[in-house]
Amino acid sequence: MRTEFEKLAPNDNRKILLVGFCFAIVLGVVAPAGSNFVIAGSVLISMNLLELPENDERRLAGNKRIAALALFGNALTSAFNLLGVCITTIAEDIGPLEEQATRHGLEQTEHASLEIGRLFSEQFLLLATLSPTIMCYIWSEQSGFVSKIAAMRADLPILLSTGFLYGCVQIAVAGFIGPQLPCLIAGAVAMLFYLLVEKRRSLRCALPSWSDIKRRQYLLPLGLLLFVLLFIGVVPGVENALKVIIGRSK
Repeated sequence: MRTEFEKLAPNDNRKILLVGFCFAIVLGVVAPAGSNFVIAGSVLISMNLLELPENDERRLAGNKRIAALALFGNALTSAFNLLGVCITTIAEDIGPLEEQATRHGLEQTEHASLEIGRLFSEQFLLLATLSPTIMCYIWSEQSGFVSKIAAMRADLPILLSTGFLYGCVQIAVAGFIGPQLPCLIAGAVAMLFYLLVEKRRSLRCALPSWSDIKRRQYLLPLGLLLFVLLFIGVVPGVENALKVIIGRSK
């Protein structure tokens, strides 16, 4: 996984964008509640971005900055947390639900979830747009605001555009699908956008070799769970049917 990321990102800022932002958010499907950013931070630390010996003071200081930017990233996504539990709980309190919910009550709760999720994600659009830049700012060894911005100036277009796309997709998913998947889908779209921009000149239509497939087996659990969550969230009636089945089993 580390080797793949090193090939896909040519410098420190883009490694942080790819691993610390896009990958960490998508990883939430299999490692929720902040552990996704712990894993992403560990990957960044193991990549040794400064290319220094293990006990070097600059490298140790860099590891602390990686921990700080991972905590910042977790703050960005923790609003929706695991499957939008906070928003759906608030929506249930707002909707007129009784112990045996009526169809009318369920519809009001679903509408409240969509509305709260949309309003919530709209508030985060600016922060989402700036988040990759802020994470790279935290990582920078430069001293002073102007020096830090100057050091990342060449990467600002892709940092800002990826963050803005993430925020827009998050709003769309929260407003039309629900609060369960905004971070996951937005993170996946942001990662795909980065890969297309980074590799647009070397894209080729060819089937991957068997060795390439075996090397990327670590993506299978992530892809499977993402597919299941999308299926439940997008296909009408699936979520309600599962609720009925689980209710009967109790």
